[in-house]
Amino acid sequence: MRMLQTSYRVGVMLMVTMTLTTGCASDSTTHVYKRPATPLRTYRTLGVEISSTVDAAGDVVEQLEKAIIGPLRERQLFAHVSSAATSTDQAYDLKLAVVVTALRRVGIADRLQSGALAGRGTVDADISLIDGKSQETLAKAKATGQTSVDLLFSGTTLQAVRRVAEEVVAFVAQHY
Repeated sequence: MRMLQTSYRVGVMLMVTMTLTTGCASDSTTHVYKRPATPLRTYRTLGVEISSTVDAAGDVVEQLEKAIIGPLRERQLFAHVSSAATSTDQAYDLKLAVVVTALRRVGIADRLQSGALAGRGTVDADISLIDGKSQETLAKAKATGQTSVDLLFSGTTLQAVRRVAEEVVAFVAQHY
């Protein structure tokens, strides 16, 4: 009888531990409002402009810019990809405008204190592809990135930023 109680306690402790340290994986979605009428391969240069309507999102804007520009350069879809903020005097054939519209932060302190109960961090962003000459909006979409709630250190705001960046890069590549 005593052996059953001990194994029951061990089983309950194991289930509680798993519940607090495992959960949902991170994910992301894109809702496309307008697709470009012509393929983006007709454009040679791309300027990336990241902004935010959310207060205190400066670090997220910087992280998102790096997470978008790097993969776009690696894919070599355009002859030149750079930040429109650092090259203000340069004219681009195509502008990628990304505006962070919603942000729910989850940091390491939240994960250490509450584990999976800290919830999901999220980043929402509006995406626009704008012709550099005519300033016409060629395409519009909304991307959402969410953190995981599984391990102590994996589900921070940076993970949601990376998910949004992946969606933005995939959106551009899909219409190339």
